[in-house]
Amino acid sequence: MPCSLYQKLFKSLKQPQMLLDSNGVIIDLNPAFESMTTINRTELIGKTVDTVLENSNSEVTVFSVIRENDLLTPINVLLKGPGLSLSATSIFFQAGEQGAVYCLSFSKKTDLLTRENFADANRFSVFGYLIPGIAHNINNPLAVIIGRAQLMKLKYPDIKDMELIQEQAIQIKNIVEALSFKAGRELSDTEAPINFSALLQNELTILSADPFFKHSVIKHIDISNTDPPLSGKYRDLSAALLSLINYSLDSMLETTRKEFNLRLCTDHSDIKITISDTGKPSEQAETPESWLNQEVYQSPRMGKHLVDLPKAHSIIEKYNGKICLVRNNPAGKEIQINIHGNSHAE
Repeated sequence: MPCSLYQKLFKSLKQPQMLLDSNGVIIDLNPAFESMTTINRTELIGKTVDTVLENSNSEVTVFSVIRENDLLTPINVLLKGPGLSLSATSIFFQAGEQGAVYCLSFSKKTDLLTRENFADANRFSVFGYLIPGIAHNINNPLAVIIGRAQLMKLKYPDIKDMELIQEQAIQIKNIVEALSFKAGRELSDTEAPINFSALLQNELTILSADPFFKHSVIKHIDISNTDPPLSGKYRDLSAALLSLINYSLDSMLETTRKEFNLRLCTDHSDIKITISDTGKPSEQAETPESWLNQEVYQSPRMGKHLVDLPKAHSIIEKYNGKICLVRNNPAGKEIQINIHGNSHAE
């Protein structure tokens, strides 16, 4: 423990504070910190800082701060319990014979986040409502290009480029339609019949804009078009499945062999989706519960996109479904999603 002078000052501060040693082990928490989290203080002392963080990215950032001895370096963390988003600064000092001690000082960012979230939501809302009109304005000239290319192909069969032009125009049309389809359904908060084949095809079409997925990954897609429609919210199921797909793709970023498999099949009213890859195994998969509850991180491929397996699991459970990690070894992973087709969200 730090000396009594530090201890007295530490406990009197109204700003949430955490003391860490050079290994990131929690030495102490002040009362202000205890008041903002539902985690019991005794459960935290002696444990590493990742105990109070929801994702590994935050943990890595904290350790980079304390190892580099940076002063007042801003970091962002998510606390378990109330799920507060905070800004933290690190201050390094020596405390007698105890060696290096790092004080993390936390500040709430509620007001700032509210404004940022509102601005993001407003931008997406405007963009989302405009997409159908944008798609219409793009598809009209595309239809002319496709039609003229078809006419030129018939009139001048020896010109091979006409076929290529037509193929590329059709590909652009498919991407625009996929964006319009997704935007229209993402904006809706009502339940409607969902066809999983169409949903997955649509998400994969949009993912083709990701250079890694498009150029670096060998893809094997087997999607049946006979799955029964499921009543639900498109944006919920889209977010859940996209998290699982991106989790699989992200795990292959540093592997030599990059092979992604997605298969959808049905058995009467049941829907089964299998996602497998040749990526790195999960380090959180000691039990199925630990894997699903701890894999939360910001995708290194997708900017601000959050891969949130606990959220994906809760969404799938609402539809009387289950996510299972059936294979997890150095050769890769296999994830199965099973949903009863007659169910719907409560």
